[in-house]
Formats: sequence, C-alpha cells, structure tokens
Amino acid sequence: QTVHAGLMFFYEALDRMEISYFRTHSNFFLIDVKQPADAVYEALLKEGVIVRSMTSYGFPHFIRVNVGRMDENIRCIEALKKVMQ
Repeated sequence: QTVHAGLMFFYEALDRMEISYFRTHSNFFLIDVKQPADAVYEALLKEGVIVRSMTSYGFPHFIRVNVGRMDENIRCIEALKKVMQ
C-alpha cells in the first residue's frame, strides 16, 4: 500500500512536470531526464538524494528512483525540480 501510494505521488508529480517515466508494479521505476543521466545523478547526490544512473545499462538519459516514505518521495521530487531547471 505504501509503495502504491508513493508511485501515484511520483506519477502525478512527474506528469505535472511533463517528465516521461515507465510505470511499474515494483518499488522502483525509470525516469527519462532527457539529458545525461550521470549528470543528473551527480546533481541529485549534491542535494542529498540518491538515485541510480542507467547509463551503464544502455539508457544514458534515464535514472532509476526507488519509492520510499512519503517525506523521502517529496524530497526527491523537490530536488528533481531544482536539478531539472
């Protein structure tokens, strides 16, 4: 239930930000950041948010985000907004 609520939060926030992603039934999903994923990973890390760059998996513009507690999910979205500007 927590994961489902977290996914819905992320999907709604990313839709408002007009950022593409892959829906999932798991506790993690991929976001298309439309720029080098390694750079977004580094910028988010500086904001205290840990994601995974998917460059080494052949997806150079995607990051993987794990769903967490709601406060963590909110922090992730806020950091992503800052980094994507």
